[in-house]
Amino acid sequence: MVYLLFFYDMAMTMANTALCVAFAVLFVRRKNALHLWLAVLFGLSTADIMLMYLFDFVPEFQSAFSAAPGSSPFVYGYLHLGILLTFRFIAGFIFDRPPALREGALWILCCTYLAVAGSLAEATVEEFAENLCIGVLQLYIMGIGVKGLRDGRGASGVLGVRVVVALVASFAFCSVGYLAWSIGSFAAGWESPRNVFVELSGGVNLVFACLYLQAYVRKRREASAPTAVPFVAKRYDLTKREEEMLEMLADGMSNQQISSQAFISVGTVKTHAHNIYAKLGIKGRADLAEFLERELTDPLDHRADARSARTGG
Repeated sequence: MVYLLFFYDMAMTMANTALCVAFAVLFVRRKNALHLWLAVLFGLSTADIMLMYLFDFVPEFQSAFSAAPGSSPFVYGYLHLGILLTFRFIAGFIFDRPPALREGALWILCCTYLAVAGSLAEATVEEFAENLCIGVLQLYIMGIGVKGLRDGRGASGVLGVRVVVALVASFAFCSVGYLAWSIGSFAAGWESPRNVFVELSGGVNLVFACLYLQAYVRKRREASAPTAVPFVAKRYDLTKREEEMLEMLADGMSNQQISSQAFISVGTVKTHAHNIYAKLGIKGRADLAEFLERELTDPLDHRADARSARTGG
């Protein structure tokens, strides 16, 4: 069992480190803030796994770590809060819902509550505070995902709608499982730095990150092939800026991702998108893929239809 745990820690450390580096490189090359937060997520996950490794296999570290009253839940609590904060930013990109200023009060309250509990130097109190803070934040992030799916968001990005649904369902399962495990172990008086649902969540993150990278590479290859965007821009008299916006919309980027990459506000992105849809004679993003495909296959007839739609007859 000890050897199995050792190899598990090593495998997870290498996998998380590799993904951290991969997303960091993507951020440097593409300047997409989503990749930055994914790199931070897997960097924090690597730190979490390494901390577990030192605690389990280095007796000197365990002794020094345990010497500080209540240090285990206090350190793990802030580490997990950091991981959840990255989840919040990632959810903002997936569901096109960036964090609002008022949300800061919730995060500050949780951090303050955990700090006050840690200052009491009572391991039981700190553990309860950690479980409460993490539980509340997990439910909040889960609500963002559920609402985003209900509103039809999340389907236009790199990941397909089915993968996004599976991601939200997995996060919800791990969140509920974490709460149940924490409450059960707390009630039984059993303390352990490892929570099976935290480990499961780490594995789920790896799977979906690999799916994202696979889909991202596929989209980049498709983007390198001949595209209808330049032809559409010329036919429908789009400005250079509108052509750039159309390219990003065609790539499935959310308004927030376009805002981050083009260094403009989300409101400006929406204005450009509205003008583009009006010129093309389509209702919105949902019709864009079919429009571009028809432009490549039968551009003349489709252009006549679009002009008719714009003139109302």
